[in-house]
Amino acid sequence: MSQITMYSADWCGDCRRSKRLLDELNVAYDVIDVEKDPTQIEKVMEYNNGAKSIPVVVFSDGTHMTEPSDPDLRKKLEELNSEQMCLVKLLLLSIVHMAHFVYQLIS
Repeated sequence: MSQITMYSADWCGDCRRSKRLLDELNVAYDVIDVEKDPTQIEKVMEYNNGAKSIPVVVFSDGTHMTEPSDPDLRKKLEELNSEQMCLVKLLLLSIVHMAHFVYQLIS
């Protein structure tokens, strides 16, 4: 399962545009087709305060965007990537400190 979910429909031009951008950027995402599973439109309405607008792109940080422009979607993906890189750096730094501590213990 990917960390991005898109509520979409085949007939939706904005959905195709957002999918194309995610594909170009090699971003993994899951698609929930609201035409094939009409029960999912209720989830779309939850995200949109009652509106049935798609696409709705839901991100790993719990935020979402409805009908995002390409520049806005790209910016959000860059922000998520930056946050993930910071977490990776913190994890690596912790591992280095732990290794140094263990080395001191056994030396």
